[in-house]
Amino acid sequence: MRGPLQTLFLGLMGYCLDTLKFVGVATFTNSNGTYLGNSYLDPIFKALNARKVPVFVHPAAPGCNGVSMDYPIPMTEYPFDTVRAVEILLLTGQRASYPNISMIFAHGGGAIPFLATRIAGMSSMPFLGGFAVTESVNQLAGYYFDTASATSTIQLAALKSFIGIGKILTGTDYPYVPTSQAQPAVKSIQVNGEFNSTDMAQINHRNALSIFPWVAEILGVKERSI
Repeated sequence: MRGPLQTLFLGLMGYCLDTLKFVGVATFTNSNGTYLGNSYLDPIFKALNARKVPVFVHPAAPGCNGVSMDYPIPMTEYPFDTVRAVEILLLTGQRASYPNISMIFAHGGGAIPFLATRIAGMSSMPFLGGFAVTESVNQLAGYYFDTASATSTIQLAALKSFIGIGKILTGTDYPYVPTSQAQPAVKSIQVNGEFNSTDMAQINHRNALSIFPWVAEILGVKERSI
């Protein structure tokens, strides 16, 4: 049985998507400690899955702010809150249940490219679900990650190796990252990632337009030219 907040949100989401024709939705990794993957969100995921709606996910402060030890939450906790959300989506089976949603995680997927095999290995243990390691790795690599605050040589090498060029999207984090940092970071992507011009076309716009075909249609971009 749906609660009043679920019913309200589903109604608002339906109005935005069906009447106002929003091309996607955005959410946080958690809200007051309720993470993506929580069964409370199943009705929302079911509605998004039925519509094949893209979802952008930005990290938030974790439920226990004490882990930051009074340092800025975004510095390290944002990347690891992405890990928490993706991990829970795997372990609860929510991601596997709603595969039609293209999910985009910010900041190069946080620490996921570096921890995916560890998470997959642990998830194979019976008390965590006994998932097949290969299937878990494939699921963790099935998301899109943007390059906001993820433009170093090491980060881009990890992204290219883990998810491939077809799932990397340009991101800047502007205005939270000042222009003085954002502009050089974007310019450094091709060199640091050792990408050619075709790769950069994918990263800069083709991958995004493939996720948002409505935008491509509005812009008059034909599928073969994306």
